Amino acid sequence: MVQTMDNDNKATQNLLQQASPPLELVLVFILGPPAAGKSTLCRKLGEKYLFNYVGVGNELRDLTANSESARARVNLADQDIQIIKYNLENGLLVPRDILCKYLEQRIFRRNDMLESGSSPGVVLVDGFPRDATQWETFKTAVQTNWKSNNRSGVISIHCNKDIARKWFISRARGDDDATRFEQRFCEYEKNKQDIDNAIARDNLSCWSIAIDDERNFEKLHEEAKKLEAWSVLRNIINNGKD
Repeated sequence: MVQTMDNDNKATQNLLQQASPPLELVLVFILGPPAAGKSTLCRKLGEKYLFNYVGVGNELRDLTANSESARARVNLADQDIQIIKYNLENGLLVPRDILCKYLEQRIFRRNDMLESGSSPGVVLVDGFPRDATQWETFKTAVQTNWKSNNRSGVISIHCNKDIARKWFISRARGDDDATRFEQRFCEYEKNKQDIDNAIARDNLSCWSIAIDDERNFEKLHEEAKKLEAWSVLRNIINNGKD
């Protein structure tokens, strides 16, 4: 039975106190087509199990909207932020050197996990990488802090195009429309195999979740718990107790 939030918090705090030396950082990259539920799954798991969560797309949008909290997380030049803004507004991928600079700072240079009481062992990364070159650049950017291994992994959420389109348009975010969806979905389909191949070469564990029209967190959560990945995350957060 899944623990309550209070029990999860207590287990995490006990683990923090006992952990010596510090736990090896586990990165879990959540991938899938646009509007497949990546952010929902990451946010809810972060809240429920105190996993640290980096929502790449949402955070970049906050950064370019001059959110003080978003800008406080990283140290990027104004020029870099303007380039991010231009690319987001025009449906383009953020240049990989700027994007990976952001992620390197966001994941490894702050004490968010300890300050917030989150698990120091797990970081969920939503919506990255979006192509194989981003992945290669990321590995180089973070190589002094992290190297790919089979404790870290990728969870891919799969749903058909019609369902993803319906969710994408219904969320009514910014310039989201049918044209933007087609662009994003085609980009995802085009790059997916190259990303899968790159990640497989680097020995990350890979798991899949298939969902249907009944998208909600409980369904995503139950499907995630069936994965072998869950044993890794579960052991980090509460010593193997579900």
